[in-house]
Amino acid sequence: MSGIEKFCDEIGMSFVHIPGAGDSYTVDHSGALVLIDPRARVSGYIKPPFDLDRLVYDLQKIAGSGRQL
Repeated sequence: MSGIEKFCDEIGMSFVHIPGAGDSYTVDHSGALVLIDPRARVSGYIKPPFDLDRLVYDLQKIAGSGRQL
């Protein structure tokens, strides 16, 4: 298992590498945003659909709280 596969597994996310023609490929992946704290722990998930104003508000509130997640 690669490092990125292990990381995704640990945080409950997934992705699939889809080979294309020649050297090309695409990647299908989870759509959620994962908040990782300074100690590399998952501290939250934000699931789609995303509301930009709400997302900005929530992230500013978290960032401005002065507390560790």
